[in-house]
Amino acid sequence: MFLRPYKRFKDGKEHTYYALVESIRTANGPRQHIVAYLGELNHDQERRWQRTVVCYNRQGDAQQLRLFPEAEDVPLPDDPDIVHVRLQQVGWTNPRRFGDVCLAWQLWQRLHLDVLVHRHVPVGKQTCRPADIVAIEVINRLCAPCSECALAEHWYAATA
Repeated sequence: MFLRPYKRFKDGKEHTYYALVESIRTANGPRQHIVAYLGELNHDQERRWQRTVVCYNRQGDAQQLRLFPEAEDVPLPDDPDIVHVRLQQVGWTNPRRFGDVCLAWQLWQRLHLDVLVHRHVPVGKQTCRPADIVAIEVINRLCAPCSECALAEHWYAATA
């Protein structure tokens, strides 16, 4: 058994439809019989059909034929819908604190403390607003108290 592609132009695009075909020996020579029309397949579906075909013999017993026994090692074709992931290389790097810092930031915003700080602390020529600096320092004191030096060198970079 094998897959036979049928190409057709429809709506200005080429579409490929597949049929599952088996070869049969007859008195007049080999003939090809269409077992099933599979329609349009993406690359992954096509690969699955090529790898495994279920065949029924005359007694009605199902048997699985592998067209490509070593197909497990064959890489997937280029398909924009398929993403290759190397599970052995998946890991967690550069972890950052998120939950407690996010909660403290939400509380800061809901209590409108940034407006209060902005009202009482004058804005200078800094690139960062004083209200943001105060918010970072207050959130640091709530979540992981440390010195201003440690905050700038370690804690701020380790948060999301």
